[in-house]
Amino acid sequence: MNINFTGINNPGFYYSQLYKVVGQNENGEYLYDPNESVNVCYLNTELTDDFNGKDLSNFRKSLKASKLEDAIHPMNSNSLNVGLLKGELSNDNGLYLFINGNLINIEDEKLPVISYVTKLLKQIGNSSKEITTDPLHFLSDEAANSLVLGQDVRVDFSKEEVLESMYNMYSEDNVRSGSDEMFNLLNKRMLEYFDIDTGKIQNFDRKA
Repeated sequence: MNINFTGINNPGFYYSQLYKVVGQNENGEYLYDPNESVNVCYLNTELTDDFNGKDLSNFRKSLKASKLEDAIHPMNSNSLNVGLLKGELSNDNGLYLFINGNLINIEDEKLPVISYVTKLLKQIGNSSKEITTDPLHFLSDEAANSLVLGQDVRVDFSKEEVLESMYNMYSEDNVRSGSDEMFNLLNKRMLEYFDIDTGKIQNFDRKA
């Protein structure tokens, strides 16, 4: 199954590093352990069908094949939100995959949708084709609320920072580098799942 890049619209990328809380100081401020953290990254994009391909239909087929028909984006049924959570904790350094807010177990039954997402991340990260983006999309409420589902990411920034921060999250450079980072993480996890030597095979590529 090939992914048609022209069917990928308004992609955005968000990254955050969360540290383990170990207590509070005398002023009630939280204290964090700099050696215990969780890295979180999200990619959100709208998928479409057009004369060049059926990106949206193919994604929905991959959900059905993985028995995940109900894993629909809560804000836009034509959108896909991919989340990766990577633990850097003393008791957990695993990688967790989320699709439209649903935790996806790495197992044979879910391979069709995992394959689709892996190829999508690679395509966005590596393609030389232009990303289709509404130049004012980053100003919308949908843009602010669809990266981290259930959270308005604008609350992370001051009034002076929010405009530039939102613009950067939807900038081409940020989206491409973020997608490439997510692809490498997920691809490595899938090679481990198949017990493949990552030094010999570079890409997880399974027909969905």
